[in-house]
Amino acid sequence: MRTIHICLTCILLGTAVQAADLRLGFLFQDHMVMQREISAPVWGWADPGQQVTVSFAGETQTATADKDGYWIAMFKGLKASDVGRVLRVTDGDQQIERKDVLVGEVWFSAGQSNMARSVGMDCKTFPVVAARIGETDFPDVRYIRFGGTPSREPLKDRTDAGVSWKAMSDETFLNSEAIPFFFGRQLNEDLDVPIGLVQVGVSGTTQTAWASKEVLDRMHEDGISKSFEEWTGKRANLETPKKNEPSVLFNSQIYPFAPFGMRGLIWHQGEAGPQEQHAERMVEMLKSWRQLFGHDFIYLWGGMTRNASKSPPLVPEAQGKFYRHMRNRQFMDAQKLFGYDSTSAFVDFYDLGNGYGHWGQKDIAGMRFAKAALTLAYGQPQNFAGPQKIDASIVPGKATVSFTHVGEGLAYQPSLNGISGFVFYDGKQARWIEPRIESPDTLVFEDPAITPRTGIFYGWGGNPHETLFNSEGLPSSSFMVGKSKQPGGDEGSVVLLDIVKGHKKATLNVLHVRRHVVTCAILPRKLNENTTLRFYLPEEWSGVAVELDGEKVKTGPVTRDEQGRRFMEFEAEANRWSYMLYDPAREAEAREEVDFSRS
Repeated sequence: MRTIHICLTCILLGTAVQAADLRLGFLFQDHMVMQREISAPVWGWADPGQQVTVSFAGETQTATADKDGYWIAMFKGLKASDVGRVLRVTDGDQQIERKDVLVGEVWFSAGQSNMARSVGMDCKTFPVVAARIGETDFPDVRYIRFGGTPSREPLKDRTDAGVSWKAMSDETFLNSEAIPFFFGRQLNEDLDVPIGLVQVGVSGTTQTAWASKEVLDRMHEDGISKSFEEWTGKRANLETPKKNEPSVLFNSQIYPFAPFGMRGLIWHQGEAGPQEQHAERMVEMLKSWRQLFGHDFIYLWGGMTRNASKSPPLVPEAQGKFYRHMRNRQFMDAQKLFGYDSTSAFVDFYDLGNGYGHWGQKDIAGMRFAKAALTLAYGQPQNFAGPQKIDASIVPGKATVSFTHVGEGLAYQPSLNGISGFVFYDGKQARWIEPRIESPDTLVFEDPAITPRTGIFYGWGGNPHETLFNSEGLPSSSFMVGKSKQPGGDEGSVVLLDIVKGHKKATLNVLHVRRHVVTCAILPRKLNENTTLRFYLPEEWSGVAVELDGEKVKTGPVTRDEQGRRFMEFEAEANRWSYMLYDPAREAEAREEVDFSRS
């Protein structure tokens, strides 16, 4: 018996092979991971009508190639194994072998840049990330990473030169997408089975590029969105497809890999839109992907992040108009459309952002995705999200909001200066409003001025106060109640922290604000120039102390500006995460409030 990739006699004699070459789908390579317990299809191509035998893990399956030469064999109920075995495919006198094949849990990852960016790229952009990596040698975590190759027609297969499955190691981890790296590592530690990661994210891509032509046209027929042709516009006239043409990434990054056996998919996109009907289109997109793969795989999607380059507003009018929270609202709308079942979940990242569109806390994002996967897919309930609004009602004088992901119950903690973090707006004037926890999952606002035409906003700004949490300390997702438009003042009108001196590209990141503590960092990327920061003391603070990694930092004296505000200045090192500023008279409370796992 000869193998498919060595036909020495044919090469020496210069003769043509009469029979079609037996071929496996591109995903089936050495070092791959196959899905345990549920269906794990194996497919490829051979002569039409040819019978193919596939053997693996002591099982043998047969399949017959159709008129196009396509064949598919189905393995069901494979048991997890970290012992590398041989996947063998035979067709008459041809044979293919794939070696070191493990069985475990397979997950896909897709979306745009904050999913697609590699560990190495994030370490380069944010040097502090390198110090947060932790262990990187995980031989039972395997990944295969594909570049973005737009196609106007669905591809039957991929044939990318140099792309192969790799074991996660000190030598390979930097090339893995960052969020999947942390996600896969966490799952491997918690489940103690091999993890396979199929990484297909593409930077700078729109959601319509990932949706099939059929989905876009069906939504158009239902009067929900534009048709495929309307989305396409003039770009279809270009000889080479662009990555943001409608459906071109569905055709190249999703279609050729179905129906590969997998447990679920993690998705982080949204930044590039398009804005209209984002939630409805995402739901329809995922329904079509599930149909393509043949089962309702777990779907987890991450939210947009904040802009921590500005301090949380110290006056209620200064909320600003930050586009990302509108996208997060659409993500929560998508959760309602999916239903609060066991197959899909929105995982909020709003508290993880920094001053850039690309953000460095991928370790926390990956771990939250892993906790969501453990909850939905593996029967191990975890705390992966803060409170998320599921319903609200308003009657004159009272607004009621109910939440999911509350743990043992909601917790409210005012921010510095007693700021509630909830803004009441009647269309003319904004003011802080205090909530009342009525039950473990219900928040109530009582005020004579409340009507269905007024609005209450929480987390509705570039870097808002976080004052509502679940029992385990994760902050609530942003939400609004009522019909009033949001207030839109200048967020920078009254600042908490500011750069006084430093490189013009230095970016201040106000990461964590509580009643008795503030954390911040300076991220000038490749620069290493120190920066002088000015911190305006909250009214309630008796003084201020600064620490970095547990060591006290030298500070200037507390003095007053022309408006009478107390301030202190100190020199901050570049790329250090994070400075802790606190009221020394409330040090114990400050240390309880700060959560360095988030910063």
